Amino acid sequence: MTTLSMESLAPTLLIVDAQERVRKAVRDWLSIMFPSFNCLEVSTGEQAIAVCGVEKPDIVLMDVHLPQMSGVEAARRIKKTSPHIHVVMLVSHETPTYQKDSLEAGASALVRKREMATDLIPIMKTLLSSDLLDTTNQDQL
Repeated sequence: MTTLSMESLAPTLLIVDAQERVRKAVRDWLSIMFPSFNCLEVSTGEQAIAVCGVEKPDIVLMDVHLPQMSGVEAARRIKKTSPHIHVVMLVSHETPTYQKDSLEAGASALVRKREMATDLIPIMKTLLSSDLLDTTNQDQL
């Protein structure tokens, strides 16, 4: 697990992928796009569930294919205990089954890895802005 920043008010991102080189590439790219993010990484669904229970990340980027427990099952368990966490599923190739299973698990979005450069940033900005709106609305109550 790697932490890039310890700013407590900055959004926290958890990257979950079995391949270290993929996690590093995503982390390095996103740290340029979102320099204030706290960025954490793990390689399994079990680790993701544990980290989400403690760190409460704002967004989890989860590969569908993980060792032992699938990313879809890990997303389902995370959303059950922490429904406020946004889970974005990452897939190498999209199938109707991945879409259906990810949606049923509570994922906010499904992104093909080869389309991350164009699709992921707008999705993350939308998810973060919806969190900001929710916080602002709660403050006004």
